[in-house]
Amino acid sequence: MENVPATDLGYVARVRKIAETMIDGKRILIQELLPWFGDFQGMPVLQAKEVGTNHLAGYIGFKGFGFQNPNIFVDARPDWLELRQIKVFPQYRKGGFANGFLALACHLAAKAKVPLILEPKPTGDKALNEEQLTRWYRLHGFRKLTPEECQKIAHQMMMKQINSDLLFAGFDQQTGTMTGKRRYSLSQEEIKKMDSIPEDTRIAFYKKHHEWGHALERNRDSRLRFISKYMLRDPSISVRQEWLRQFKVVPKFVFPNSIRLKMAWDAIHKSGKQPRKRPQASPPRI
Repeated sequence: MENVPATDLGYVARVRKIAETMIDGKRILIQELLPWFGDFQGMPVLQAKEVGTNHLAGYIGFKGFGFQNPNIFVDARPDWLELRQIKVFPQYRKGGFANGFLALACHLAAKAKVPLILEPKPTGDKALNEEQLTRWYRLHGFRKLTPEECQKIAHQMMMKQINSDLLFAGFDQQTGTMTGKRRYSLSQEEIKKMDSIPEDTRIAFYKKHHEWGHALERNRDSRLRFISKYMLRDPSISVRQEWLRQFKVVPKFVFPNSIRLKMAWDAIHKSGKQPRKRPQASPPRI
């Protein structure tokens, strides 16, 4: 089986040690990375690598609110973090490491009171199909969203889009009319301020002044179908201790929520730190 090298830390803005474990007598180091580039740019990646050889044993990648690669789902619920991908390479799938690795991520998120969401969708060479993945995630405390939750989130997503689109089109928050200038950049604070205006008013303005206003309800239905595929893990759900016992966890490590992640990146940018390496063609795999 061909070994994959761990992520080159020259492409990473911050590295924190999370835990250690052993697989077949090999020492495995678990790290949190904040990548400058790649599929998980700006978001946490949990990397498991073999000490000494630097072979990658596995990784878990997240997506979240308001960063370089925004997620329309989590953008409406910034208190949530989406688990986008988990992979353990075949030669390290021993002794329950895959269960332990996911349990560790769930444990850290629960300690930080961060709800996790995911879509149980097979990718790459995963051995499990969607039904099997769904059962596996259920073992780890994930559940399907209820119809009421789907309705609520679909509505939140719709109103977030309406807020942004109206501000781009020239909605003036002071006058409550379309008398402002068209805008091409917005802060999350400005978008959030729109919530002070009654929803019926915003919806009416959107239908009248936006070219896609007539499709508002149809778009909401498509959001419902999108959301219904997801599973949620509430932080109050306990993690099976037998899966965690294989890890020696760093006591002071705190899993990031959206606020802590923003603070981390603000500090990194304020420090003037720059990537030691930059991708020449395609971004590095992380």
